[in-house]
Amino acid sequence: MYLIYPIVFISAFLLFQIELIIGKIFLPNYGGSYFVWGACIVFFQAALFFGYAFSHFVIRWLGIAKYRILHIAIIFFPFLFFPGKTLPLMYSLTDLPIVVDVFIKLLVTIGPVFIVLSTIGIVSQSWVANSNLPQKNNPYVLFGISNFGSFLALMTYPFLFENYYDLSVQVNIWRISYCILAVLQLIAFAVIKLEEAVVEKERPFTISKRVIVEWCLYSAASVILFLAVTNVLVLEIAPMPFLWIMPLAIYLLSFVLNFKEKPFFPKFIDKYAYLNIGFGVLFYFVVSAKAFPVLIVGVSSLVFLFFICMTCQSRLYLSRPKDTRELTYFYLIMSFSGFLGGLFATWIVPVFANNHLEFLIGLFMLCLAINISKKDYSVPFGVLVWVFVLALLLYSGRIFLLKFHYWGILLLLVVVWVIFFSLKKRAFGLSIALFILVILANNIEMNWLKGNCIYQMRNYYGIIKVLDIGKVRFMLNGKTIHGAQALDAKGRQVPIAYYNPASPVVKLMLSVKELKRIGIIGLGTGSLSVYTNKDQYLDFFELDKDIIDVAKKYFVFLNIAQGKIKYYVGDARKSLESLDRKGYNLIVVDAFSGDSIPTHLLTKEGINVFRDHLGEKGIIVFHATNQYINVVDPLVSTAFSLGAKVLYKNNVDVTTARFFSEWVAVTWEDEAAKQLSETFKWEELDQNNFNDIRVWTDNYTNILPHLDTDKILKSVTSIKMFPKPAYIK
Repeated sequence: MYLIYPIVFISAFLLFQIELIIGKIFLPNYGGSYFVWGACIVFFQAALFFGYAFSHFVIRWLGIAKYRILHIAIIFFPFLFFPGKTLPLMYSLTDLPIVVDVFIKLLVTIGPVFIVLSTIGIVSQSWVANSNLPQKNNPYVLFGISNFGSFLALMTYPFLFENYYDLSVQVNIWRISYCILAVLQLIAFAVIKLEEAVVEKERPFTISKRVIVEWCLYSAASVILFLAVTNVLVLEIAPMPFLWIMPLAIYLLSFVLNFKEKPFFPKFIDKYAYLNIGFGVLFYFVVSAKAFPVLIVGVSSLVFLFFICMTCQSRLYLSRPKDTRELTYFYLIMSFSGFLGGLFATWIVPVFANNHLEFLIGLFMLCLAINISKKDYSVPFGVLVWVFVLALLLYSGRIFLLKFHYWGILLLLVVVWVIFFSLKKRAFGLSIALFILVILANNIEMNWLKGNCIYQMRNYYGIIKVLDIGKVRFMLNGKTIHGAQALDAKGRQVPIAYYNPASPVVKLMLSVKELKRIGIIGLGTGSLSVYTNKDQYLDFFELDKDIIDVAKKYFVFLNIAQGKIKYYVGDARKSLESLDRKGYNLIVVDAFSGDSIPTHLLTKEGINVFRDHLGEKGIIVFHATNQYINVVDPLVSTAFSLGAKVLYKNNVDVTTARFFSEWVAVTWEDEAAKQLSETFKWEELDQNNFNDIRVWTDNYTNILPHLDTDKILKSVTSIKMFPKPAYIK
């Protein structure tokens, strides 16, 4: 048994670490979109299901003894692909839809080894169940060991592997580890003896349909909720592995705690499961209203996810088959339901919903599973009254938020607590309440927003809102403001916020006559187009084509611009690599002015792509503003490593006394640097001050060391319990 433990642990460790490695390799190819991680997760779940299905049906057909011989051959099969062959660190894009493109790339690179690794846990449990080992009566402990390996892989990646090793080194460490695993499998094959030659092929089916439905709902609900929380975190902060792994790590930890030899499941978690669901409902609308700082949102969402996942996994464990011959079927149903849940949350919901509706749908599925477990389908009139009160309360939640702010949230929490406690004994009533909230969610959410939301949509790159607050119209993606304009007839033609007339980059455009050709990465509202004249050529590079439509329809800047404008849809770096040399006098990189940072635009290779398209005296200006991450330091260090002259300037929009911005200019021309320094008062930076900061390349990027913890903590400590709404001056 002591040999099986490391085999299961290492296989799970490698299984989840390759997820993070390949996700990070793929991310730059699709503009840094967090959707790439969601697409990868669905592929991994599909591969996991395929591995479980293969093991289940082949073991039933051959029996565990014969399958064990086949399994040894399967272990060495991936050497024909990866890890037998190395992984390229960059991939070329195709004209296929993103979903299909990601799937094909994963399938032909890590698909075979991922499927093989996914079979090891379930096969090892079958070995133990049919052996003479003492643990044969409870092989499910190995599932806890497996999930602990996965959990440790996730937690060590950002702090150890990503922090200290290049991607190429990470890949090679992984390949060596797989070789060790293959050797351990050979030893286990020789050492572990089986009591039974085969598992019975025909036997009575003892699992009820009700239990199977419960397995499906609990498994799918936990997957949907962990992906929903992931979407919230990466949209609010950044699409980086550190934030990807936290919800997934909690999801896995809940399996570790429930499937260990002595399960850890405090009774209060199950006792207050209904109240956790109620908290989740309120949390959903509070987050949509952007009422709390990132740290509070992050911690609250992870605590909530832990309790919900513990509820799901404990109920799965308690309903597991007592007959170990049905073990593979249990995992087959779990993996299939998890795959469907991931597919639904990542690919389907963004097509029909314009918000994070999967969050409420996951809660509804959990309520339904509890309902089926209790076999309670009665709906007294009193339950319907409580459901009506809940909907009415959430509709009026904005009043509490604007008038009392955080005290209002606490008051709402108490009332929601009372309502869900009243529904506790009526499981079906709770399901009805969540079903109604799913239907009404969009209307309730609109009521919670500050200002008037005149447009909202969701696609695979995030949620876009056009919001009128007071006399200003904003475009937002998550919490990030992508541009603003005044609503009065005269003022709306003059950009405000980051691109007001006093902005450093705007002064360049208005004062330097030689700027005949300009490239801008990141469209936003198209504010900079206003500052062009009829003799200038302006190329916009925008990842999300829907942004172009929104900017033209709801903002005036692109419609009144005089310059000759052209649009390139797709990742800017890939688009530029496919174009002939443009000879830009100015390139403005504004694809990461918010919290979401496509780091591949800041690497040596990325900056070199921009440099190749510069004309005489050309300048690259990076909008490096970020709330919680210091983008400036790695950017400056990387630019210096390319022999560039680097200058810095910050700015505050004087019209609003808000929108602090940071700008980094990179040039290889002495005259251009002198003009920036002397004429426009940019500060020329000293390379010696950045020698200790590691240069970013396509082989190494790491945001974690550049998190501004002081700002994160200050966002919490500076909370005022009775602040004025944002639009009140």
